[in-house]
Amino acid sequence: MAVSLKSSLRSIWRVENGEGLGPFQDPVVKDVLTFGVPLSIDQRSETPPPSADPLLNQFFNAILLGGNGKDWRFGFVEQSHFDLWFNDSDMKEVLAGRGYELQEYQILDDFVHEGTNQCMFWRPAALQCFDS
Repeated sequence: MAVSLKSSLRSIWRVENGEGLGPFQDPVVKDVLTFGVPLSIDQRSETPPPSADPLLNQFFNAILLGGNGKDWRFGFVEQSHFDLWFNDSDMKEVLAGRGYELQEYQILDDFVHEGTNQCMFWRPAALQCFDS
């Protein structure tokens, strides 16, 4: 992947457990996130899955469905977008109870593909930020 000399460093936010896995890879959490909290039509349009996101679907299909998704992760370009996706206190409680936390990464723009409220980023190019 080519890197632009004009690329800038930015923060990406991701919900993951201590092993770096996202909540949709955990069957218990996925079930709660998918079926546990009913979303209104407005909320669904604000949080489209990557395959339905008009800004991400072409990249998502080319990378993940093409078998090249091993090192790509999903996250948010703004911390506030976390609350759009996980907008219910019960959801957040389930996430915390299963060991999921909101993590910050630093990454060059060239390795990020933005969607409506979610993004995909190339994990090998990202540096995880830790509280000091």
